[in-house]
Amino acid sequence: MRAADGARSVADVTVDDVDILEGRRRVGRFVELEVELVDDGGEDDLERISRMLRRAGARPSEGRAKVTRVAPVEAPPAPAKGATLRDLLVYQLGRQLEQLHAHDPGVRLGEHPEDVHRMRVATRRSRALVRATRSTLGDRLESLSAELKWLGGVLGPVRDLDVLLERLRVEVAALDLEREAGESIVAELEAEREAHRIDLLAALDSDRHLALFDTFASALESIPEELAGTAQSLAAAELRRFEKAAAAVPKEPADDELHGLRIHAKRARYTAELAALTGRKRFVRYVESVVAAQDVIGAHQDAVVAEERLRALVSPERALAAGRLIELERARRRDSRARYREVVAEAIARGRAAVA
Repeated sequence: MRAADGARSVADVTVDDVDILEGRRRVGRFVELEVELVDDGGEDDLERISRMLRRAGARPSEGRAKVTRVAPVEAPPAPAKGATLRDLLVYQLGRQLEQLHAHDPGVRLGEHPEDVHRMRVATRRSRALVRATRSTLGDRLESLSAELKWLGGVLGPVRDLDVLLERLRVEVAALDLEREAGESIVAELEAEREAHRIDLLAALDSDRHLALFDTFASALESIPEELAGTAQSLAAAELRRFEKAAAAVPKEPADDELHGLRIHAKRARYTAELAALTGRKRFVRYVESVVAAQDVIGAHQDAVVAEERLRALVSPERALAAGRLIELERARRRDSRARYREVVAEAIARGRAAVA
């Protein structure tokens, strides 16, 4: 149904009436309203429609894909106080397996870009934990890591374009005379994303993807009861690598040097998250500070990639639009370069306090 305000078309309101069936027998039902802005619609219109629907009895959505509401995936139980390294590792890896299950339907449906993001993060967090425990587990989890690298590789192009397009759509909408040319850039990137999404869906439908879940479950069962070290010692080792990488960054680093530092920050974060499961608040604060550092350096890398992509799409009719968009990316790079040392130093200081 199209919602209008006078002559303005502002939103489409869709009613999804979902029956949950077992064979031919209905065992459940729910109704979901979706509101999507169109044409002349804005955030004020969206809020006004939301208020009208709430007054009529509608309740906020849980934010989950419909498929996961029909077939929810249970998260593993939280580790008890005094849990061993094995307990913490199995729990944290189990959560990532649960994330892969939970977001698989959403990635297939393509309704929310966040599903691709969460699924990709689960592959990265899992691989970081495999890497961090290699000194203890040897190559026991290497086959799992290889399959997660494959899955992350097919998720990556779609996610990267989601990040780029989310920003460009807003920036192009603010262009004046160059807006049409900017929209043609966005349209080309959207077509590229769709091509990558087709590849992603083919991967998700493959036997290899189905086998990954079995590989993951078997890997969890293969972790021995007795593991040397602690979650704190793993976090301390990754902190040292992060600190060493930060010290090696020159005064005027190249783009790839900052990107390498970001990778070390991610690895430090994921081992710190494992240690934070012990309940120590210092690790929670450390995680928060590493996330802040990761975000600042990540914004730099996003800007670098965005400029590269925009340059590749330049044509005579797009030159002015691309130039204006590139200047915005360069401003982001300058801002990140001005801030990254401070946030990295803060993260390292919090890390030292946590592992002391």
